[in-house]
Amino acid sequence: MGSPFGSFLSQVLDHPLGRTYLQVFGWPFISTRVRANRILSLLDAKKDEKILDAGCGFGLYSLALANNGVNVVGVDIDEKQLSTASEWAGKLSLPNAQFEAVNICKLPYKDESFDKVLCVDVIEHILNDNLAISELARVLKVNGTLALTTPTPTMSQTHFFHRDTPEADGHVREGYTYKDISGVLGNNGLSITEHHYYNRFFERFASEMNSFFLGRAGGLEELKEASVTGSMSNVRNLSPVLLTFPPLFVLSKLDSIIAPTVRKNCIAVKAKKQRPLGKR
Repeated sequence: MGSPFGSFLSQVLDHPLGRTYLQVFGWPFISTRVRANRILSLLDAKKDEKILDAGCGFGLYSLALANNGVNVVGVDIDEKQLSTASEWAGKLSLPNAQFEAVNICKLPYKDESFDKVLCVDVIEHILNDNLAISELARVLKVNGTLALTTPTPTMSQTHFFHRDTPEADGHVREGYTYKDISGVLGNNGLSITEHHYYNRFFERFASEMNSFFLGRAGGLEELKEASVTGSMSNVRNLSPVLLTFPPLFVLSKLDSIIAPTVRKNCIAVKAKKQRPLGKR
């Protein structure tokens, strides 16, 4: 599969051409694909590891990991999205993916319960980000990995047709510089071992174009729910999305070849827990 999500989407879409398309091209959403390539590479999940997906939403990453033999617990406060994630896991026969309505600022798990923790575009939504990170660090095993993504501040971002704003995206802060994120992680015994910027010049342009066609088709949320139910009846017209995705995805890859000097929109970090809970 061309995407970590294509393998299970192909099982729930009921149209033969849809299955063929996903087998060839994978999940046709550029921003998700760009982010997934970064964050799943940093997480480096192994079969039978126990991983917490903090702020899992629809469970896209949880299901992709479970499909590869990882034991995943996905948590979120949005019960509608969790219901969708659980339904997806059932359709895919993935009992190793579990979903629970939990606030990540107050996790109900014992200390050092997880081998690794995944946190994708979540902490910018949380008022007390230090408390959230302290909880993620608490349930992570010593020497375990936290893989985390978050936007950078608005002033450092590249944009073409629209500029993301904290208000529009439900953020309580614009984003984090490397220094910002290193500080909040370091305060909780987590040391960054690797970081990358993504959603750069070509990635951003391709993502905005893809989002434009998605909006005309009915929107991302409708497409996600249609994928789960196996019916595309509520989606107006997928053709522009499906036809333009392959060239746009190729275009997004130019950042790794040309690497223009531009501002970066998002940062992905890999951090290691350096000490047991309570020891400074």
